[in-house]
Amino acid sequence: MKIVFASGNKHKIEEFSAIIRKYIPEIEVVSMKDVGIFDDIVEDGDTFEANAMIKAKAVASYGYIGVGDDSGLSVDALGGAPGIYSARYAGDHGKDKKNNAKLLEDMKETLKNADGCGLAAPQVGVNKNLVIVDGRDLSDTYDYLHDFFRVMINP
Repeated sequence: MKIVFASGNKHKIEEFSAIIRKYIPEIEVVSMKDVGIFDDIVEDGDTFEANAMIKAKAVASYGYIGVGDDSGLSVDALGGAPGIYSARYAGDHGKDKKNNAKLLEDMKETLKNADGCGLAAPQVGVNKNLVIVDGRDLSDTYDYLHDFFRVMINP
């Protein structure tokens, strides 16, 4: 059985395939391009779930079992923003550096009690930058933004 994952993101397809094959080993997960679907699906839903369903239905309209997903960053301190607009938060779609910079600019007021520090313990193989907010270690949560946090916290 073949499932068409409504994404051009190879990594997402591999992740989904690995998960679903744990439960149904005979499933083959392929991309839209693999089955000749080259449509640019308009994601005009108002939630991640709605956009995922739009993608799944678009694939299903070709007669395949379709799976869609949508994801982004929802920051409580920003009222849920950027949410479904994560990929185009700074205006241009898919510009990660611009989106991250805008996110951090918007979050400046929420990080009043933030500290950045480095932890080096070569004896046990630890060399890590830490992000501490209100006394909590959020380093793993913000791992992909460490460079931006270090610059913002220690200008």
